[in-house]
Amino acid sequence: MAEQNIMECNICGAKVKTKKYYDKHMKAHMNPKSFCCQFCGKRYNYDAGLNNHLHRVHKEEYLNFLGVQRNDNLMEAYKKNNPNMTFNNYISTVTRLLDSSNN
Repeated sequence: MAEQNIMECNICGAKVKTKKYYDKHMKAHMNPKSFCCQFCGKRYNYDAGLNNHLHRVHKEEYLNFLGVQRNDNLMEAYKKNNPNMTFNNYISTVTRLLDSSNN
């Protein structure tokens, strides 16, 4: 069995398993809270934190910002095929569709 290469942060002692996460962790030290919410100004160390905040706190504003109107009929149709879907899932789906159409 191969031994895992655990990397330790020399600033805070956090331990991570991959270079990707180590680099991301170190970026948070070098550029703390560089991800800022355009709606309320709250800041985050990681893009994932900001995305979670946008989906939880600013659902409607975020959809409007993306240029998407909330469509309850579309949500209901989607829910029939995806019974566990939440509004956050809907936002994530719309965001992914918009991202893929812009590439």
